[in-house]
Amino acid sequence: MNQTFYERRYYGEKYLYSGEKDMKKLLAITLAVLMIVSFAACGNDEGGKTGEITFTDSDGKKITLSEPADVIVSISPAVTEMVFAVGAGDTLKAKSTWCNYPAEVADVEVIGDAYTGISIERIIELEADIVIITGSTAAGATEALAAANIPVCNIDFETVDAVYEGITNIGIITGKTAEAEALNTKLKADLKDLTDKCAAFEKRSLFIDWGGLYSSSKVDFFGGILEYINCENIAYDYEYTSPQVPAETVIEKNPDVYIVTSAQEYFEKPAGFDEIAAFKNGEVHYIDYFDPVCDMVSRPGPRFVEGLSVIAEMVHPELKTAE
Repeated sequence: MNQTFYERRYYGEKYLYSGEKDMKKLLAITLAVLMIVSFAACGNDEGGKTGEITFTDSDGKKITLSEPADVIVSISPAVTEMVFAVGAGDTLKAKSTWCNYPAEVADVEVIGDAYTGISIERIIELEADIVIITGSTAAGATEALAAANIPVCNIDFETVDAVYEGITNIGIITGKTAEAEALNTKLKADLKDLTDKCAAFEKRSLFIDWGGLYSSSKVDFFGGILEYINCENIAYDYEYTSPQVPAETVIEKNPDVYIVTSAQEYFEKPAGFDEIAAFKNGEVHYIDYFDPVCDMVSRPGPRFVEGLSVIAEMVHPELKTAE
């Protein structure tokens, strides 16, 4: 599966802690246990905390913090964007490799990623109030962090409503509830405006090629949101994430628009694709992997409507002249 492109760069580090040897996991857990007493003492020195907050994460897990978080570690590019979008960027003290937006995040310490492993030890040293992830976790990480009294919060994004809920939770975690509400209100208004505009045009079919004919189905965030722009996603019906669609199926579905996340010179066009409507009519669009727009297009964060607008203009060129 094309996890390197879709899940790692966009969906947000699906796995917090994977590929590590058992010995390293054990070392992290042991270190956490040894350090917990000293960190607890440090916490007591800060004085009494007020304003306890409680919320439920995407796993249905109830999380309680004694006060809004001052030290956040994000292992999710989408979450990182949300933290900055609600005005709490100063609380983000560590990030994963793929957290690259906004520009200010360049100064934040990198503590690894889901594929090379994250530094549990460093998270403990930072005295993180909370670690926020997207997707699944492995027991080694959660056990080590739990031993150090550091909660792990999963904010997953499968639907638009889940994005709104994630922003709400980021607002709660950071004490920026009003800012989170305002951001959600704007996103909802912008999405409605875009949806209303697209409804005026003829519905068209689209194939999104993340590389190697991997696409997005109805269980992927991006695959599901295409309906908002009056568009038929030809990979929608797959029951699993990031399906690799056979070339024969793409030809049979005959999409009106074809979008590939690659520079044109690197795209290897399968045999028979010249007969597809999109190729016949010159409606093949290339978004270079290294183009910043590539992140914005499908990352389920506070820029998702902006990214969807880019896709909408490719599907409905009339949008550009209608504005």
